[in-house]
Amino acid sequence: MPAELGGRVASAVLRPRAEQDLVAGGCEAKRETAPELSRAAEEGDRPRRRHERRPIRSEQPLLASVLPLRTPVPYGEAMATTDGCRRLYLIRHGETLYGGGGAGPLAGDDLTERGYRQIEVLAELFTVVPLDAIYASPLGRAQATAETIARRNGARVITVDALREIQPGDFGGTEIPAIFAAVRAFFASPDTDWDTPYLGGETYRELRERVWPLIEEHGRRRDWRRVAVVAHGGVNNAVIGRVLGAEGPGLANIDQDFGCVNMIDYGGDRPVLRLLNFTAYDPLKTGLEVSSLDVLRDVLESAFQVSFDQGVPK
Repeated sequence: MPAELGGRVASAVLRPRAEQDLVAGGCEAKRETAPELSRAAEEGDRPRRRHERRPIRSEQPLLASVLPLRTPVPYGEAMATTDGCRRLYLIRHGETLYGGGGAGPLAGDDLTERGYRQIEVLAELFTVVPLDAIYASPLGRAQATAETIARRNGARVITVDALREIQPGDFGGTEIPAIFAAVRAFFASPDTDWDTPYLGGETYRELRERVWPLIEEHGRRRDWRRVAVVAHGGVNNAVIGRVLGAEGPGLANIDQDFGCVNMIDYGGDRPVLRLLNFTAYDPLKTGLEVSSLDVLRDVLESAFQVSFDQGVPK
């Protein structure tokens, strides 16, 4: 190759690489020598396996390496005052059968085995989030969810009665399939609004007014940074609807899968929805392509060996 032509080729190779180094933030463009260019050319000719990547080695988990840890402090007791972002994690409990101890068939005493796995995956994410407190509904499924997260995070669980699920009327021994049919009809009806009694009980407006003071208080206070609220699908729908400004006539058109987390940020007094219905156990929801009500139907049908569409044993 003539010397003049070789000089042009080297210049053409060096110029874009130098520009890339500068764009990446380097103070001085990298000058490659002829031997380095020769090695680069040889490597370029070497066949590579498709998608070949160098392994990333780290002495600690990636999240832990970039997020500073902070010692949790009990809520309201000498927490650091800040004018920065305050974040509230609104969580729905894990999968449950709604049939354990407690009052009535919708009380729910615990999570299913899959429900615990769902929350354990979520709890792993919270190991690097310094929570000031975990507020939880008194119902068993919410308590089990909160305690699972607390064991990994170290935050204190505080039971708040106002976070219990929307209260239905008296079922008086009604079978689970009939209850589920009534629940489905309530949410499917175009006439359901904020003032429609839920199965003859509480309305969503009443639920929202019961729960909202806790959310509103966090907008006013500056003595906290991160808290989690473990509640229920109905509670979360009412809270998120209010944050989004959905005053009616219909309910907020959002879904809340088992074990999901929502994120509400406060830059000032105003809450802003930052994340909606994220499921750590299925981030892209490849296994959650139906509504949460359909998931619940499948869970209950499998557990009780009853077809909810026909109301007869399978």
